[in-house]
Amino acid sequence: MIEGQCVLRRGSPLRFLDVSDDSLISNEKAVLSRRLSDFLREILSVWRNPQRTSGKDALKEKVLIAFVETDSHVSDFDSYLSRVLPTACAKELIVIVLRNQDWLSGEFQQKIIDGISGQSETVYRASIGEALVFFGKRSAFSSSRLGSRNPVVELSLGEAVIQLEIWAARRDGRKWRNLPRLFIPGFPKCGTTALHEMLVQHSQISGAVEDDGTSCKEVRFFTRRYAEGLDWYSNQFKDRRSINLDATPIYLSNRHILNRIRKHIHNARFIIVMRDPVIRSYSHWNFWNLLPPDEQARFRLPFPEGTFEDNLRGDIDTLKKDCFPGLFSCGLYFEQIKMLRSLYSDDAIHYCFTEDLKSNPDKELNRIQDFLEIRQERIKTSSANSVSYIVPPLKKETEQWLTEAYADTVKKLRSELNLNPPWSRWK
Repeated sequence: MIEGQCVLRRGSPLRFLDVSDDSLISNEKAVLSRRLSDFLREILSVWRNPQRTSGKDALKEKVLIAFVETDSHVSDFDSYLSRVLPTACAKELIVIVLRNQDWLSGEFQQKIIDGISGQSETVYRASIGEALVFFGKRSAFSSSRLGSRNPVVELSLGEAVIQLEIWAARRDGRKWRNLPRLFIPGFPKCGTTALHEMLVQHSQISGAVEDDGTSCKEVRFFTRRYAEGLDWYSNQFKDRRSINLDATPIYLSNRHILNRIRKHIHNARFIIVMRDPVIRSYSHWNFWNLLPPDEQARFRLPFPEGTFEDNLRGDIDTLKKDCFPGLFSCGLYFEQIKMLRSLYSDDAIHYCFTEDLKSNPDKELNRIQDFLEIRQERIKTSSANSVSYIVPPLKKETEQWLTEAYADTVKKLRSELNLNPPWSRWK
């Protein structure tokens, strides 16, 4: 369930539900669509009910909201735009929700965009299921700007909620002091769970905490839960004295995700764990096959009923620039590290190898503590999430093909990053 909150005024939250996430299965989208409809009706009842003046005034003080819900509203909306928007400069925010995208001609959309752009430097547009939301924050403007055409920025609802939340926080002088600044962003099936369990034993490092008080390794904020907002993310970490750690190992797989981290956390540090990519890919496949069907639906493969080799080929066929989430592409370590290095300096990134963590954990943990500039403490080693199961051996021809396919990325780890991976197949 993806739900975000933006506090536009203390005590007066404006919530959005994001039903545009492709990772959601169809029945979840239906539930979110119903909840969105309920939410719109709730806001409208506050807006229109004269008996609820306090709620209505509190909302109107900060936000101008227009809902276009029926066909008749569309025919009336031209006059609404010309009458209301030029006088909306007392509002901090303009939000226009259109309940049916089929009503929207290019001309009609442009009238909305022109009306908002007269009072906002940027017009934002986001989809919520079958609805569209247009919004802009009030800014200083002159009458000569009315009707000017500014660029429209397309956002997911998660991004829209974050943008609104940042505006509200700046106005209120709020800061998110508990946001993590240490990440283990990759790679899956490389021992990130064990490393997380070891690091949070250190007195200066804390992980996220579930509602029941148990440790949470993967917050997944920048992927699945971005629409929850920064207040929610900060509240997952309870200890302000510590270095807070988010060990979601797929953050490194997508430039869009890394851009989100950079946008909000400039002083982040990263620990990247790598494993022989041939072994990693086959371990990923076997792990996926152990998942229950509902979890498999979230970690989609090109050919769920196919073989390991089918899905390797499917991943390669659908490989996108700056996006490496698949069985094969996830092992292109250098290409993903390159994206991170374009956003953060080299001294913010520490590299280690699964094989070294297993063979000499104390040495590797000491190196990590030096990197983080924290006091050296004795940490109990862990093999968390290490599952023993019987699987058929990897086919020799597949292993040879993967060895050749990964040769270039391993070569660049050595030549470009001056690393020495302990993988004998490429020596």
